[in-house]
Amino acid sequence: MAESVNRVYQEEEAEQILRLAASLSPSIGTIDRDRLLTTAAELGITPEAVEEAERQIADMRVEQAYREEFALRARREFNIHFVTFLVMNGFFFLMNVATGLHVIWFIYISLCWGIGLAFHSLMTFHSSGSMYQDAYDRWRDKNGAVNSNHGLEDNNGKRLADHSPSVVIGVHVGKNRG
Repeated sequence: MAESVNRVYQEEEAEQILRLAASLSPSIGTIDRDRLLTTAAELGITPEAVEEAERQIADMRVEQAYREEFALRARREFNIHFVTFLVMNGFFFLMNVATGLHVIWFIYISLCWGIGLAFHSLMTFHSSGSMYQDAYDRWRDKNGAVNSNHGLEDNNGKRLADHSPSVVIGVHVGKNRG
């Protein structure tokens, strides 16, 4: 049984205890903002700190929505590239057979194109590399999202986190498909 001695905890330790206790407690569903602010005040957290945390969480959700949209588009583009590779190399093979197999030329096209396809697959499915991050940054900039001191904003300075991620993706990300 736990002692009833009034222990003193370091801030980091107290945070770990509260996080673990919250994960062990039955879910309470949703909490309205007033209750959140009241609970924060009881823990000595200022309303400004709560607002900043809310803003950062909203920014992280928007960033995650952008990353998911980018990954989805990258996979779609790779699938199109792969199907095109298969169809065109099948066509080149048939052309080579039709013109006679005394010179097997389609294999050179397949090998060169295959090297390009391999690099494309690395960039699409190896999301921890710097090439992937550079491609993501270029895509995000092209689609109007920029990082600033105030979080994610569009090119006109409007905070993207003021929208739900689906609105951000639909309006801001999806507008430049070309």
